[in-house]
Formats: sequence, structure tokens, C-alpha cells
Amino acid sequence: MQAVSYRAICSEAWGRTRQLLFRPFNLTIWMVVGFGAWLAALGEQGGSFGFNWPFSSDQNMDPREMTERVLQFIVDHVLLVTVTVSAALLILALVTTVMLWLSSRGKCLFVEQVVSENPTVQEAWGNQRAHGYSVFLWRIAYLTIVSLLLMCLFGAGVFLVLPCFLEGALLPTPLLLLVLLGFVVLLVLLLMAVVSTFLNDFVIPIMLLRDETAVRAWHTLLRLFYSRVWVFVAYCFVKTGLVLLFGVAFLTVFFRTCCLFCVGGVLLAIPYIGTVVLLPYHVFLRYFSLAFLASMGPEWDLLHTPDSPDEEIGRADEITP
Repeated sequence: MQAVSYRAICSEAWGRTRQLLFRPFNLTIWMVVGFGAWLAALGEQGGSFGFNWPFSSDQNMDPREMTERVLQFIVDHVLLVTVTVSAALLILALVTTVMLWLSSRGKCLFVEQVVSENPTVQEAWGNQRAHGYSVFLWRIAYLTIVSLLLMCLFGAGVFLVLPCFLEGALLPTPLLLLVLLGFVVLLVLLLMAVVSTFLNDFVIPIMLLRDETAVRAWHTLLRLFYSRVWVFVAYCFVKTGLVLLFGVAFLTVFFRTCCLFCVGGVLLAIPYIGTVVLLPYHVFLRYFSLAFLASMGPEWDLLHTPDSPDEEIGRADEITP
């Protein structure tokens, strides 16, 4: 089994990034590819209603009394609380659904842009309709399951904390169970991060490479993953290191350069403009994942470029008697 050279992968990723963005520099390409990068990362970056809330400014309020007042408030305003919570959840669900749909299409669009010699938005948007819809459906199902799991863990946490809160003291057994629950939550969050990374870095490229649905692409990836588990584990650590390295370098420059701190901070706060400013970082990471996948074998190479005219002529000369 051939070893993976991360130095060669980084070199290829940076070479392709320079080729796309700097050779030559083209502001139109930056704006077009920046839109795809921004769309791909979309979503990954109080009045009183005329009544008195049941919270006092008294910092020494007994926890039992506070709990009773909150419960009494809910009972007294059950209709208002129900309508408010339901409306908030409905709005949140609608906004989340729209953002998931846009970002799902954007993730597929961004991959096509970086592997295309002529990156566009309109053509890639139309080409990735089916793939984007498949990614969207998979993410909806996945987030529904994860949300239910996190709600159960949150409910268990409330159940464990409530006795301590009512007694006004830290009880040993609930506290120990709460610590164990915290480790479970951390493991779930870590697993979610891995799933998100694999979806963006490998599943979507496999979908485009083999014209598969999201579910089928996951099956394809898992077969590859089981054959080279530690290679993928190392990939996660290497990518995390690259992200941290960039973060340290960026913050160092950001805080040491007064002009960048004042003007650049305002630009980076604007979502689309901030992505365009940091576009080399986003494009490099996109190429990094594609180059890593290509290192698994020629059948996984989405970055394959057609032979140059000179190579084709040479091959024709060899064939011609």
C-alpha cells in the first residue's frame, strides 16, 4: 500500500491555488469562486411583550424559589409561552432549511468551480442541481437525527442538574453522572465534526466523480475508509493542524498590522467580502482534500487534467507507423 505524502499533497494544493487565483490575477474569478466558497460555507460560520418577566434582580434568590417562579410564570402564561416558542421554532426551522438547501448546492458548485478551467456560477449551479438536492436531503435526515439525540442528552442533563439546583448543593451522584454525560456530549460533537469533514471533503467529490447520490457516495467512502482507516485519521489531524497554523498566522498579522486591524476587520465582518479576502485559504483547503483523495488511486482523481496537445501529438506519432 502506497504511503501518503502530505508534503506532496500540500504542494499540489498550493500550486493549483496559485494557478487558479494568481496566474494571472483575475478579479472576476476571485468574485465568482468567492461566491461559491461563501455559499458552500453558508450557516457554518428581545422585547418583553408588555409584561413582567418572573426574574428578580436579587442575586441571592433561593434556587427553589426561582424555579417555582419560573414554573408559575409558564402556568400563568401558558398560551403566550406556547405560541412564542412554536413561532420561534418554526422560523428557525424555515431559516435552517433554506440555508441547508443553499449551502448544499453551494458545496457541489464550489467543487465544480475549482476543478473547472472556466469557473462559473450559472453553469455549475445548473449542473449540480441533482447532486445538491441529494446532499440537502441527506443533511436534513442527518440533522434531524442529531437534533433528537442532542435534545435527549440535554434533557438528561437537566434531569441530573435539577436535584442539585433545588437542593442548592452539589450532590455526588448527579454530579458524577453529569460529568459522564459531558464526555458523551463531547464524543457526539467530535463525531459530528468528523462527519461534516468527510461529507464536505470526500462524499461530495465522490458524488461528482462517480455521479452517485449522497447515500451511495457514503457507502463508497466507507469502503475506502475501512481499507485505510489510519490514513484518514491522520488526514483529520493534518487538516486540523493546517487550520490552526493558518489561524495563528492570520491572527499574528491581524493584530500586528494596524491598518489590517482597522480596515480588514470591517471587511472580514461582511460575509461575502470576508470570504473573497480569504479566498486562497478556502481554495487551498478544497484542493487539499481533492489532492488527498486523488492519492488513494487514479480512480479517485477528480483533479485529472486532459493531456496536453504535445503529449497527444507524441502519442499519435508513436501509434502511426
